[in-house]
Amino acid sequence: MCRYTEVANNVQMQETILTVQFVLLDSSPLKFAVLAHCQEWQNKFTGLLYEIATNRLNDLDDYLDNMKYKSATDSLAL
Repeated sequence: MCRYTEVANNVQMQETILTVQFVLLDSSPLKFAVLAHCQEWQNKFTGLLYEIATNRLNDLDDYLDNMKYKSATDSLAL
C-alpha cells in the first residue's frame, strides 16, 4: 500500500504541461488516471484486508463459543 501512495505522490509532483521541442504536451488526463488507479487499488486492498480480518475474527468468535460450550458440557459430565 505504501508503494501506491509513493507512486501517487510522485505523480502529483510531476509537471502536467511539458514542451518537447515544438510540441506542447499536456499529460493531465494521464496524471489523473494514474492517481485514480492508485486510489482505487488502495480502496480495494483495504476492503480485502477488512474482509479477511472480519472473517478471521468471526472464526475466532465461533471457536471460543465452541470451547465455552465444550468446557461447560465437560464440567457437567464430571
